[in-house]
Amino acid sequence: MTDAKSWHAETIAIVAGRDRAPGAPMNIPPTFASTYRDGGEYGYGRWGNPTWTAFEAALGELEGGECVSFSSGLAAVASLLAPLPLGTTVTYPSNGYAGTAVCWNDWPKKVGSPYAPSMW
Repeated sequence: MTDAKSWHAETIAIVAGRDRAPGAPMNIPPTFASTYRDGGEYGYGRWGNPTWTAFEAALGELEGGECVSFSSGLAAVASLLAPLPLGTTVTYPSNGYAGTAVCWNDWPKKVGSPYAPSMW
């Protein structure tokens, strides 16, 4: 097999995140389970599942890095807010999703985060 780094983006999009072993399915089937039996690779659907793993691998290969997907938009927002250092100013659109604005405005009060939200 040739080096994946030399492939065109179109080729990567077709093969990334898929098992390339002989006899493996061409496409990862969607996984709709929310819970899994204990002791396996997955424990709860919001923490990951085979479909997300394949999606993250494919997008990571296309972007040339790593990909992390989230079970909700607010989970993604929270992952961005939590590690912000002292004095960070966060700017977001005033006409964006209302749930995000509430989260971004209330976060400093609830968890003592030291950033200052601002709108544009």
